[in-house]
Amino acid sequence: MINALFFGINIFLIYAVWVYYLKPAILDHYRDKLFDLREEVREFYLSNGIPLSDKTYKSLRDLINGYLHSTESISITKIIAFSIGMENNKKLNARSKHQIDARFKTNNENLREYIDSVRVKSNEIILEYVTYSTPIMCFAWVLLGKLLRTKIATQDKLEDYSFGNFSHA
Repeated sequence: MINALFFGINIFLIYAVWVYYLKPAILDHYRDKLFDLREEVREFYLSNGIPLSDKTYKSLRDLINGYLHSTESISITKIIAFSIGMENNKKLNARSKHQIDARFKTNNENLREYIDSVRVKSNEIILEYVTYSTPIMCFAWVLLGKLLRTKIATQDKLEDYSFGNFSHA
């Protein structure tokens, strides 16, 4: 009976740490990454003499601001549901992709490459956030890390016992 009580207390403490410490810390970390990316974009445009009134700058800023605004409400289930919905509606998917790509269209090849890299980087930041802010995914990463460390340690032990490492005194 006492074990059940301690188990319940541990579950409650884990939940409290997750809700009040870990998840807000994860959110702050990834929002900081997005703020840094937004500042990096601003500096790139200024250093290359591209005005901040340029439509591609505004589009990148809007993209990152949208992520900043919605970071807290984004979840892995919402991303999966959205992806499935877009996959099932090819016409809407194509139209949306065309409209979004038009917002970032430019004739400057270097700028186009930079814009693509920022779009990829912002998506990676959001996907990392979703991964680490989901308790099940976080647990899976911890478990995977422990399994990999165990496998590496086991391989190291086996190499110590290989035929070439026996020493006879």
